[in-house]
Amino acid sequence: MLFTAPWYLLGALGAVVPVLVHLFGRRRARRVLFPSLLLIKAAQRERTSLVRLRQVWLMVLRAAAIVLLSLALARPTLPWVTARGGGDTSLTVVVDDTLSMRTRGPGRTAFEVAKGAAEGLLQGVAAGRRVRLLKVSEGGKGREATAREARGEVEKAEAGFGAGGMREAMKGAEGEVWVFTDLQRTGWVG
Repeated sequence: MLFTAPWYLLGALGAVVPVLVHLFGRRRARRVLFPSLLLIKAAQRERTSLVRLRQVWLMVLRAAAIVLLSLALARPTLPWVTARGGGDTSLTVVVDDTLSMRTRGPGRTAFEVAKGAAEGLLQGVAAGRRVRLLKVSEGGKGREATAREARGEVEKAEAGFGAGGMREAMKGAEGEVWVFTDLQRTGWVG
């Protein structure tokens, strides 16, 4: 199982809070012996055990709610489940290989960063799953391949000197689309 936002899994540690509140937050009743209350003692024992059981279940439900919330926020994906669906392409990877990606950041070019991120995504996809790989410099023409073949193609890719239109490249996108580009720095909202 892969997680799109794995840092949210740290929120599952919050499940400890209801357990600690349950263990240490109970009020201790002061014990007072009073002769006329001895008759009520048997009925009180039955009620106390029911209340205690209800408190334990409430604690378990609160802890489970916290764990499930953090799991949902981490956005789990099951690549092997979607890979069984047949030959249809449900994943599109768009890699910007235009001239703007040759700009050098701290130590690496924008293309090297995007290429590494695309390889990481394809590493987590089931090897036989069909993936459509689109390069911006090629317009909307892409190649459909298995995830393993697409990963190899991304590894060999180089940033070119040409220009390309992101809008044209996105025409071939379908299903779940992942875009690896530097256009976010320029304010691209599309």
